[in-house]
Amino acid sequence: MQVVPHGGVGEIGGNCIEVEAGRSRVLLDFGVPFGRYGAAFSDFLKPRKAAGMTDWLLSGVAPDLAGLYRQDYRGQSGARPEERRYDAVFVSHPHIDHLGLVPLLRPDVAIVSSPTAYAVARAIEETGGSFDQSDFTTFHQTFQLRPSKQKGEANEGKLVRAKGDDVARERPWHRADRHEMNGLTARLEAVDHSIHGARGIILEGEAQVAYSGDLRMHGRHREWTERFLQKAGGTDLLLVEGTNVRNEKKEKRGEASHLEDFKELSEYTEPAVESHIAERIAGDTGFVFVAYPQRDLDRLETFVRVARKTGRKLCLSTKQAYLLDMVQAFASKALDAPVTLTSDPDVCVYLPRKSWGLVENDDLRTTQPDQVAQDYQTWERPYLSHASAVTRRDILADPGKYLVFADIWNLTELHDFAAADGKGLARPGGVYINSKTEPFSEEMEQDRERLKWWLKRWGLREEGAHVSGHASTEELLWMADQVGAKRIVPIHTEHPQHYADLLGPRAVVPELGKPIRL
Repeated sequence: MQVVPHGGVGEIGGNCIEVEAGRSRVLLDFGVPFGRYGAAFSDFLKPRKAAGMTDWLLSGVAPDLAGLYRQDYRGQSGARPEERRYDAVFVSHPHIDHLGLVPLLRPDVAIVSSPTAYAVARAIEETGGSFDQSDFTTFHQTFQLRPSKQKGEANEGKLVRAKGDDVARERPWHRADRHEMNGLTARLEAVDHSIHGARGIILEGEAQVAYSGDLRMHGRHREWTERFLQKAGGTDLLLVEGTNVRNEKKEKRGEASHLEDFKELSEYTEPAVESHIAERIAGDTGFVFVAYPQRDLDRLETFVRVARKTGRKLCLSTKQAYLLDMVQAFASKALDAPVTLTSDPDVCVYLPRKSWGLVENDDLRTTQPDQVAQDYQTWERPYLSHASAVTRRDILADPGKYLVFADIWNLTELHDFAAADGKGLARPGGVYINSKTEPFSEEMEQDRERLKWWLKRWGLREEGAHVSGHASTEELLWMADQVGAKRIVPIHTEHPQHYADLLGPRAVVPELGKPIRL
């Protein structure tokens, strides 16, 4: 049995760890390495679809592994057909730095995850994937021509591009917490993280390998993480994340002002975020805008509880509503199925004006609903008739009744709540709850400065409260002691050597492409 890291080494994210046991060869996660991707690409410079796999491989963003990638992309790159060499990819959780490269997989490679992770991946695919990739749960054959189906002499022998249902098929995605193949047994154990569906993975073959994925101890379900640590006890090799491990001698960490008040508290937990926010907006009757990671369903639940405590409703974006509905459809009986439903009395679905902005035309909504629907994507349209749907007019009529989602990418919607003279909000004052991490990249710093401009422009008071989706250094060292692994490999950290020094003599510093044999 051997373990070969192809990603997640000396970087946060991009996890891709090969495990070979007997007749099985699998990968633990297959994520986008944000650092490498950001160094090569941007919103205006992306991998070319016409180049197939070329841009992904030559940039080093995707590892060059034979027998793994989809043949339509490989063929477009000029490569010859090749046999499949990997049996499965185990997805620990549905963050893009752990599953973002799944759309590049050939369709005969199985994917294994929790039911909730599948539901989240499907929602990402259907509402707009990151990095222009969308084939997470469905595979669409690309670069394929087919005979035209149109009748008539002019169309005889005519070829058209195959698309949609012509070339779609479901990926072999196994939604279970236990999976067996070719003598290799995998157990997927729930862990607490900042997205639902997270699992630690234990592989048993000639030896045992435990993989933490991403996890923490300060969310709403510490007991899940503790249970995983117990079941991984005595494993031969522990692959453990270290996002929050920092070498203070080499790195001075800046602090963002929006979290300073919250950091004065002695407790940094998800319930503490809830209490802090509720306290800061108690008694406010004006606008309250909120920003938090859109797919963090724990944080969404936090804001639902805040809404309940303060007599408001949380306005979900249509993407958040669709995500909740997807999880309800595919993972309602899962251990980590969200508590909140789109039918709950403490939430509503906010319909922003799009395209022609016809959603506020009552006559058209009644007599010409198809015209209104054209402003929205197909998956959004059912929410036009949702029982709890609201528009800006509802919020303007009673701002004290709502918590309105307003992240950095939809700040222009603040203009919809301006006073008639345009010199301020329709109701003076207002609060912006920034429940997101501190900036840790140049792009995030730019977003931070842009946000400050918007808050100043509209006179919004900023409040902040956030806890990480990852364990602290102290928690990570405690976890390692609890597991008692024979060897420990630090991954998903920018400081693997420093992390290894903290872990002690059992630690093995990983190297890209270098096997660790068991």
